Amino acid sequence: MTVLQKPVMGVIMAGGKSTRMGRDKATLLINAKIHAKGVRLIDHVADVISDVIEPFGGEVVVSGNVDGYLCVSDRQADIGPIGGMWSVISSFAHALVEWFLFVPVDMPLLEVELLMKLVHASRHERDAEAIMFSGYQLPLMLRNSPVVVNALEAMCLRGSGSQRSINELLGRIRVDCIDVPEGSKRAFNNLNTPEEWRNEYSSF
Repeated sequence: MTVLQKPVMGVIMAGGKSTRMGRDKATLLINAKIHAKGVRLIDHVADVISDVIEPFGGEVVVSGNVDGYLCVSDRQADIGPIGGMWSVISSFAHALVEWFLFVPVDMPLLEVELLMKLVHASRHERDAEAIMFSGYQLPLMLRNSPVVVNALEAMCLRGSGSQRSINELLGRIRVDCIDVPEGSKRAFNNLNTPEEWRNEYSSF
């Protein structure tokens, strides 16, 4: 395998409480329409991310605690996705990683081709600290840089409420937005309730 530039690390965001779902979303069994093997939701997302980052020599980690994966627990509990981002990036701040690709575990319709657009944009980006699709905060590319680490640390340690949001983070760093390909908006749907799961994704 030829590694292109510095590695990209894929991060599955699976640290939420899944309150509305009533059980851990990561372990839900996905149907064969989406993944032929009928695997857990997190396994499907991991397969997609692995295909995206393999040319860049990266690996997949989980923000959260799921059996079978290299996991990073939150350094500070109950502060939302920002806490997971800070924990992962600070854990690998000194690693040979240029970018982190953050993907929620509850977006099963995201495909390799779509995520590749973010990664390819990062290969040519010199100034931005974050890359996102226009109108969507996630999935999100964050650069492994002191600017990002310091912004996340300040928000997690000294912020509160809305000061600990992805929107707040994006307001503190330079962001590059890329267009959503035509016909791809459904890929950004996330699942939150048992009804959504049964209707669209369940293997049962």
